[in-house]
Amino acid sequence: MRSVLMKTLPVGFIERLRIGFALKKNNTPILVLQMGKVGSSSIYDGLRLSKIQNPVYHIHHISLDKIVSSEKYYRSRNTYIRHHLIVSKIINEQFFSGNIPFVYIVTAIREPIARRISSFFENFPQVNPDLLNYTGAEFEDKAVETLIRIFRDEASEIKNFADSWFSNEIYEPFGLDVFCKHYDHAQGFHLLDNNKARIVLFKIESLSDNFSRGIEALVGGQASLGTRNIASHKYYSESYQAVKKRLKLKESIVREILSSKVVEFFYAKEKEALIRKWSA
Repeated sequence: MRSVLMKTLPVGFIERLRIGFALKKNNTPILVLQMGKVGSSSIYDGLRLSKIQNPVYHIHHISLDKIVSSEKYYRSRNTYIRHHLIVSKIINEQFFSGNIPFVYIVTAIREPIARRISSFFENFPQVNPDLLNYTGAEFEDKAVETLIRIFRDEASEIKNFADSWFSNEIYEPFGLDVFCKHYDHAQGFHLLDNNKARIVLFKIESLSDNFSRGIEALVGGQASLGTRNIASHKYYSESYQAVKKRLKLKESIVREILSSKVVEFFYAKEKEALIRKWSA
């Protein structure tokens, strides 16, 4: 009877009960708070399946404006509101009402061109449904053509995406500036804290090598990286790899995209190699 009742209750109501119950136990929550396509599912699974006792929540936004605009986007496409947005809204309410006095945050970055390609493959059936008419080499040709157009038309937006995300989702709510402290490449992760939060930041390109040590530095517990939502496991994996190898952009576009604050700060050593990699 209980399971039947739970299935009939709204997801938001159930999540509110779960989060409220976890907070009453005085466990500091861990927020896997990350922009899309930077390994968040694997990080969330690794933490959730570990022996760490803190409740773990997987969200992309804590800023109410961004939560609301994302909800409007899904409604405009006549699709369901994603679970992470329901959790985001509850976490936002609890944090800004003072019910969550301190949080642990796990976040990650990825060089912006690779991140945008990954996002394209994840979302093309909804955003570019015409590509579903093609398969094999023909699909790859069309995907390269579409991506070249996307990078040409959206270069400024792609450049600023991560910078804006850190401003809206980390600096404004928590007062943590990820650019205020030198990034130690040898350490392999970035650790900051204040009286509201402690954050560990990973580069996805070296995530598997540094995840366990970074999580231990954050919460003092052990966790291993999960394997969910990895591109090599997706149905489009072969095309994804082929398109990444074939895609070449105008050097001026690549340089514009890679002039972001995130790239200049975290990828200074790799920047010239990235320009050569993606330039025609």
